[in-house]
Amino acid sequence: MIPVRDGADHIGEQLEALTRQTFDGEWEVVLSDNGSTDDTVAIAHTFEDRLNLRVVDSSGGVGASYAHNVGYRAATGEFIACCDADDIVEPGWLDALVAASADHHMIGGRLDEESLNQGVAWRPRVSESALHRTDWLPYAIGANLGIWRSTLESVGGWDVGSLHANDAELSYRVQVEGWTLGFAPDALVKYRHRPDQRSLFHQFYNYGRTDPYVHRRFRADGHPRSSLGLAARRWARIVVTAPRAALVKSTRAEWIYTVAYSLGRVAGSIKHRTLFL
Repeated sequence: MIPVRDGADHIGEQLEALTRQTFDGEWEVVLSDNGSTDDTVAIAHTFEDRLNLRVVDSSGGVGASYAHNVGYRAATGEFIACCDADDIVEPGWLDALVAASADHHMIGGRLDEESLNQGVAWRPRVSESALHRTDWLPYAIGANLGIWRSTLESVGGWDVGSLHANDAELSYRVQVEGWTLGFAPDALVKYRHRPDQRSLFHQFYNYGRTDPYVHRRFRADGHPRSSLGLAARRWARIVVTAPRAALVKSTRAEWIYTVAYSLGRVAGSIKHRTLFL
């Protein structure tokens, strides 16, 4: 399943990669289109003779969570494998996710963050060799995960209130409700980072803005409070490194995503009425 909005620049590469999957069982591709205004859907239709592909309309709501929910409900399979429109799955990706699903209810795969990002150093790397770690529970990255339909339905699908970081929110909910989260190291996806610093800012601002929502959602389950001391040190580092960020490109990128993330946490704390800086 692929949630997408205006993905014409890269959707052809991803669909081409899916034609090279080595999985020999019965499977389909569901493209959940969240209101694209470019050629995404037209490009997808050109693959219908090479993939068991269906395009479903998820323009009735906003965001990836809504698109995921429309997509999985339209799917006919019992196991839902998810990838993004701007990445590239390796040929054995689906095999590896399906194999790991025999032992777990939800699976995260591995990311190759080098192949598609030569010369792009805007953002910190996601964990490539394991599930993404936080100071609480691990989570599967949304660009490379699989989940049984029965598990997904038992936890109520993707949370449409979580417009960003919905992969972490879903992973936490699955684990809190007693299901298992596993890792498939052979399920490899070439992962594409944002192409410029403006996009980087918006991405990390949205991550930060979502964190207070996730904390409020799971604090009764043990999600730890944020450290005011760490937040203060982060803001102090922003101030101290500002002059260097103005002059040094590599420092500037780190400064931008740190500022964006910190501002997002402030905005999210206000919106969700919970202090999580």
